[in-house]
Amino acid sequence: IEIGIDPNKIYISGNGLDYNYIATIKPADNTRYEACFCGSLRKNKGIYDLIKIWKLVTLRYPNSRLVIVGDGPEYTSLLNKMKEMNLAENIKLMRFISEGDKFQIMKSSKVFIFPSYEEGWGIAVAEAIACGLDVVLYDIGTYKAFDKYVNMVEKANTTKMAEIVIALMKKEKHSKKDVRINSVLDWQQVANMEMNSITALTPHE
Repeated sequence: IEIGIDPNKIYISGNGLDYNYIATIKPADNTRYEACFCGSLRKNKGIYDLIKIWKLVTLRYPNSRLVIVGDGPEYTSLLNKMKEMNLAENIKLMRFISEGDKFQIMKSSKVFIFPSYEEGWGIAVAEAIACGLDVVLYDIGTYKAFDKYVNMVEKANTTKMAEIVIALMKKEKHSKKDVRINSVLDWQQVANMEMNSITALTPHE
């Protein structure tokens, strides 16, 4: 607008989820995790906070398992930190996997832990909610669309986050009923809206 573009010709798109696809994925038959994390292995994703949190969880539940899905520049350092804190048996580091495998892991877990310090929107959080997980994350002012679906903790408070994770793990029932987030559209709806906007903005002879 500042450089003279007509505001009537500007359209803001949105993120979405493939709810139908997520609904087709079932939990793994023989593998279960107490918690999972999905995201890039970078410092601003809070991955070292994640290790601290899980260490606190294992002090209460020594056999509890966390699975980390993702890759990035901190992979080797994170692996070394896991060994240093004697968590090699409690954390499974999986790197990149297919979308289907990712959703299967989510649905095979009880809690989604996401101590990220910086997010543009939170697609991994939305996916975890849609898979029916209990979600715990830092309150960084990004997740307004998910307020009623998540448990928020003040940023960097690893002790509090561990306490909430432990409380959620103790729940007798963990429903894996797929969730449709009220304010998040299906990708097909997003695509249809974009096509309508492109059509409306395209000059017709």
